[in-house]
Amino acid sequence: MKAGRFFILFVLFLHIPLMQHAQIKMEAIPGVRPSSEDINDVNKRIETIQSKLASRDYRFTAIEQEITYLDEKVQKLKTAYKRYKKAAGWEEEIAKMREEVAAVKKETELYHLVKDIETRIANLNQRISAPSYSFENAEKDVKAAHNKLVSLQEKEPTSDKISGFETELAEIAATIHADNVHHEVDLLLKKINPYIESFNAEPTNTRASALIELSGEFKEKYAAYSTLSAEKQNESILASINDVNTFYETTFASKAVPMVSEEVSNKLKEAKENYLLDPKDQLKNTIRGLELAENMKAYLGTTQFDAQIAELTELKTTIDAYIADGGVEKAKLEAQIMNKPVGRFPSEEATIKKLLESRDYGTVVAVSMQDATWSTTLNDFGRPDYKSKWFNAICQKDGKCYLLSGSFRKSYEGNGKYNAGGFFYHPLKGYYPMKNEMNCDNINKRK
Repeated sequence: MKAGRFFILFVLFLHIPLMQHAQIKMEAIPGVRPSSEDINDVNKRIETIQSKLASRDYRFTAIEQEITYLDEKVQKLKTAYKRYKKAAGWEEEIAKMREEVAAVKKETELYHLVKDIETRIANLNQRISAPSYSFENAEKDVKAAHNKLVSLQEKEPTSDKISGFETELAEIAATIHADNVHHEVDLLLKKINPYIESFNAEPTNTRASALIELSGEFKEKYAAYSTLSAEKQNESILASINDVNTFYETTFASKAVPMVSEEVSNKLKEAKENYLLDPKDQLKNTIRGLELAENMKAYLGTTQFDAQIAELTELKTTIDAYIADGGVEKAKLEAQIMNKPVGRFPSEEATIKKLLESRDYGTVVAVSMQDATWSTTLNDFGRPDYKSKWFNAICQKDGKCYLLSGSFRKSYEGNGKYNAGGFFYHPLKGYYPMKNEMNCDNINKRK
């Protein structure tokens, strides 16, 4: 009997490992243990992910999705089988895997970021070594590379690459700045030197004005070039720009100041005298004089032109207000004043009055004859064609007043006689008198 029991136990002892090796399926025990299928699936997934992590043969998005799916499954099993203690071990494994992926991902991003900056710097060095290049685009590329460097500093402040990148980008930026200054100064010299040559040959206000307008730009470029280090400066350009500066400080100052002052004064005088009837052109004249005075003040750095600037500024304000208030139209009305008559000619005045009123010019309130005697015009055969006298007339119609002017003519009828009536003529209006609206308050004024 004892021998039989021993045999049974021996058989069981051999069979249990075989059962374990065969991974016999076990059903889940509610609240205690998941099924062997779920347990094996989790373990298999952990093993697969760990293998990929060890070989680094994966894509971040794909491996992160696998870990997330695994984590979700573990959380479901943990919720369903709260007494299953191995779930905590699974969570620890998942946390380690996440940390490892994050570390590798950061390492990879930093690697690519460093390579990107290195490539950008190499491209910039190649670009600025070319005979010519776009300064604007190069500056944009430097800024883009610097932004990448800032990103590297934020992600890995202790990176040993940062200091070198900063130095290289600073050197590139300094080269671009120097090249740009060289280019702008060279263009300015090509623009300004012909004016200097022509001014030296024959000083005129026009040439002085051009040089004054360029003086501000020159000062700016001269200062920019002076700040460049000696190794960045070009001897030829430095000599040329110093010559121009000497010209501005000596020759130009002594000759141009009195010339410009006189021109500004003339523009001021002309604008004051003529803006009432020609405000738009005189406003341009005033602005031009103001620009000249302000440019010369900026060039000299003194108060010499302050009085003219103040007077021109005040005049500009006056003309602006005059235009806004309709001053031109008012001035045109005020300018229409009848000329004094050379004498009284009742018959001709009456005929002109009758003709004008019959032609719907309104009520004629005054006629002023401008010629005392008739002028006779002959035809091609040397015979009288017509006789004429120049006249002015004032008419009122629909509450408005008008000044008319033109030639009053009488046709020759033969035998020394002329037409009893007559007709009108004006060089600009044909067989009509010139008609301009006037201020009704001025109908009794004469000039």
